Amino acid sequence: MNVFDFQLVGYGMVCGGLLIYLCLYFAHESSFIGLRSKDVLYNLVSHVSDDERSAGLHIISGVLFTCGIALVVGGAVITIPFVLSNATNVGVFLTASGLVFGVEISMLSFWTLWQTRRIEQNQGAEISSFHGLIQCISEEMDRLLDDLRARKFNSTPLHRIYILTTNPFFGHLSFPTEKYTIAFEDSLRTASKWVSECRRVGPGNGSEFDFQILCGDETALNEFHRVFFGTPDQPAAVGNAEVAQATKAVEDLLSELATKAGTSEIIHRIKRVPRIQFAVVGNTVFEFALENPGFQSEIRAARRIREKVMCDRFVETFQVMKGLP
Repeated sequence: MNVFDFQLVGYGMVCGGLLIYLCLYFAHESSFIGLRSKDVLYNLVSHVSDDERSAGLHIISGVLFTCGIALVVGGAVITIPFVLSNATNVGVFLTASGLVFGVEISMLSFWTLWQTRRIEQNQGAEISSFHGLIQCISEEMDRLLDDLRARKFNSTPLHRIYILTTNPFFGHLSFPTEKYTIAFEDSLRTASKWVSECRRVGPGNGSEFDFQILCGDETALNEFHRVFFGTPDQPAAVGNAEVAQATKAVEDLLSELATKAGTSEIIHRIKRVPRIQFAVVGNTVFEFALENPGFQSEIRAARRIREKVMCDRFVETFQVMKGLP
């Protein structure tokens, strides 16, 4: 084989690697909803967020692509007059040995990368502040809603938003005038409108946008606001004007969301919300412990996990909690 033949093999390997990446993308297209382009590429190379997918295709495509690039570039280097005139049998042998070694190392590297990414996704990325959590959830909802609009409101099973918390209007008490608080509420309003729009575009076709909120009932909201305007040890008095006003504001906003959605079925109320709460947006779950020490809500152990199977588990928990009194 001459240099040109080696380069053709290299081009073929590059195309083979790209073809496998494309197959991975279309096989798991719904897993990439709401992700930026660089995150999509990162997942394709390392680990698609699906427990049913093994590392095999990632390794094969990665090895084919990198070795193909090596052959193409190596072929180009060999054609340089200085290199060609000094080529020896020893040089060819060393080159071949280096190629085999590179293949072995690349297989190990891609397998290690896949394992690392899987561990990272299962543990979740930590979020250190309440306003950071608000911004992260808001941005994730916006990407999901933009994708839904781009699909002309033909939703898929991964177009879903579930929120389980006592007061779903994050930041409404602690940061009422901040842009991220307003943006979060606007995202909830948009999600409600898209519920109605999806039903209008495709009534009865099973492609309804699944947006649901499970929050505290009026009594639970009152207790939450009493602690906020007081302390855990000494809540604000029953009938406190600020407490009553805050509870009414939440009730009005919940009614507004139901009106925009055209159905009250998106809102569910329970007497007691657990301390560990969460929001599922597409294939991303935000898990957190919301605390209310007085005049400032705080979060503990907040993390973001991009894993479809993990999200499905939280959705099942949501459905169980929804049936509680």
